[in-house]
Amino acid sequence: MNCDDIDVTTIGIIMIHMRNGVISDCMNPGDRYVGNRRLTLSGRTCQRWDSQSPHKHNTNPIDLPEASLSEASNFCRNPDNKPTGPWCYTTDLDVIWETCSIHMCNGRTFNKDIAIYYLYIIHI
Repeated sequence: MNCDDIDVTTIGIIMIHMRNGVISDCMNPGDRYVGNRRLTLSGRTCQRWDSQSPHKHNTNPIDLPEASLSEASNFCRNPDNKPTGPWCYTTDLDVIWETCSIHMCNGRTFNKDIAIYYLYIIHI
């Protein structure tokens, strides 16, 4: 078997940027976000997906990239494919959920300060 016989499907891309000594992540349109951002646009902390406090929810683990509420931790995710992108339930009693501040990557520009990680499913 050679590499031409392998069906490779890309299911997610994360780009990690290093700017001024700070690592920030981004995503391309249409990709499932699998980074570790834990803050919303307004700076609220995300509630853990495996917690029902302060906000109760019925998120199905299969809708998360990790397929596990506990492994999704309190990372921004988009289990219901909201057009506004990744979001999370917040720890703020007054705000149930909010969109996260995930920057869009410039997919056509690959600088030496960008590392690209691909998550593949390989069918043999």
